[in-house]
Amino acid sequence: ADGKPRVPSMTCPFCSKEVKFFKRHMKTKHSEIPEELYLFYEKAKTKKPQAPRTSQVCPICAVEVKYLDRHIQTQHNGNDTKEFKCNECGKAFKNQYNLKDHKYAAHRKEPSMCEICSR
Repeated sequence: ADGKPRVPSMTCPFCSKEVKFFKRHMKTKHSEIPEELYLFYEKAKTKKPQAPRTSQVCPICAVEVKYLDRHIQTQHNGNDTKEFKCNECGKAFKNQYNLKDHKYAAHRKEPSMCEICSR
């Protein structure tokens, strides 16, 4: 009301007291606590809370996804060339990660036995 900006208060995580000037409070009341620790608390308090990410429905294929932009970019980019081929069966994939997953799932070999102890 008097034109001065209000200083937001916060609860001290160490003594639960409501304080307006957190750094000054920490230096005078909790000098034994390292500055890095209380600066972490101050920074955490001033961060804006982020809303939880909600799922969206892709307008192209009607699949529900959390990251619609990434989904459209990877699934509907018009580039359907499958240039990553499996050297064991010839099956092709759009990216190296899908090829790696395929190799692990389809061509996983049992561990070989030791020639010395047969284990």
